This record gives sequence, structure tokens and C-alpha cells, in this order.
Amino acid sequence: MTARLEPPEGPVPANWHETFFDGLMNAFWMGAVPEEQTDAEAEFLMKQLRLAPRARVLDLGCGAGRMCLALAARGCAATGLDISDNFLGRARAAAPEGADLTWLKQSLADPDLPAAAFDGAFMLGNSFPYMPPEDTARMLIAIGRALTPGGRLCLNTAAAAECFWPHFEAEGDYTAGGVRLRIAHRFDPVEGAVLTRFEASDGETAETRDGVQYIHTIREIAGLLAQAGLTVTGLFAKADGAVWEPGDPHVYIIAEKSA
Repeated sequence: MTARLEPPEGPVPANWHETFFDGLMNAFWMGAVPEEQTDAEAEFLMKQLRLAPRARVLDLGCGAGRMCLALAARGCAATGLDISDNFLGRARAAAPEGADLTWLKQSLADPDLPAAAFDGAFMLGNSFPYMPPEDTARMLIAIGRALTPGGRLCLNTAAAAECFWPHFEAEGDYTAGGVRLRIAHRFDPVEGAVLTRFEASDGETAETRDGVQYIHTIREIAGLLAQAGLTVTGLFAKADGAVWEPGDPHVYIIAEKSA
């Protein structure tokens, strides 16, 4: 019988996400998103971010570049930002010759972005809640400065309180990319964060790592966006454009920089 996985007892380092996505964790996440979802999200971003041909778009937490590649194929000049050498190496290897793609190795906690350089930006895959609120606020301010007037940002998360708590389970067991991933959660009410232990295994080896998600209400997220000069213009449940309702497990938040 497999031993029960216990959640972390103590605090998780604030920069946990900078070293998390390697080895089996990388393999799991690479296999977790079907191609159909990538195509649907690319079309959604083209519409909601109002991306015209040659639009400059920024992917924060780009991973192996799935969305940058999809948007470049649709005529955008895409820039992917990530801290993982493994992910960025995969992204560069997958980039077709002649595609307008740029890759930046930077931390989400303190991105160094040129002013008014992007017509749109996005953050998919639930990486938004990885950092403490002060780091998240600093990141959003940097994104706001990097957008052109009227530029839009899309944040996708399952860790908005209205999404997370109706579906919360203390344990989970998933399989993707030939990897089994077990998780165990513990909520820290003082920090407003869910601490999670992840155990990935492929039948021969196993890896265990800890992570944290900071839970915000949508109102709190809107407040952080407002501090960055961004106003929420839409909430969506799915990339097909379905309008978000309380209890939906994911939310795509669209926010716009004033013109």
C-alpha cells in the first residue's frame, strides 16, 4: 500500500517556483495540456487581447513556449519569460526558423521589462498565485508599465477564492506525460495560502517538492490590477468565451491599461 502523502508542516520558500519545474515535474506539466486547449487559448487571446498581425505579446511564465509558439504561428511577435533553463531550452528547440520569438530568463517576482513594449500580455497555467502578495503586486506594476496604452492583460487562475474553495480537496492523484503526481494540501489561514507537497513518480524514480499558492478573491485581484493601472473588463470561465460565474473552477481575467 502506498504511504499517505503529508502536506508541508513549515513555510515554503518564496522562490519555490524557480526550481520546481525540472525532472519529473517538468515531464508531468509538459503532458498535462492537450494541443486542443493550446489552440483554443490562442484564439481566445487573439480576440480578448485584440492582437492584430505583428502585435507584440508577452507570455509570463511561458514554460516550454506552447502559447508563444501558437501566437507566433498566428502572426504575433511573441516574447516568453521564464526562470527555468529546462523549459526555455525546450522552447528554443521547438521554435521554427523565422518565427518572431524572443525568450527571456527572468523571475516573475521582479521582471525587468521595457516600458510600453507590448500590445498585450498574459499569464496562463495558474502561475499567478505562486508568489507572496507583495511580489505579485510588484510583478503587476512591471506588466502595467510594459503595456502600451490600451493594452490588455489576461490572467488565468484556479486559485481565486471563488474558484478554489468550492472544489478544494486535501489530496489529489493525477497522471500526465507518463508521470503520476500525488498532492497533499494544507491551508495556512494567517498567510492566506495553501501549502502543497507534490510527489511525482514514473514507476522507477520519485521526486518530492513543496509549493504554495496564495489565495485571493477576485475583488482583491482587481485591486492589485488597479494599483498597476489596469482595469478589469471581463471574466471568463473557459477559452471558448463562456462568461465566468461563481463556483467555476477557473477564471480568465481580462484587464486593460488606460489609453
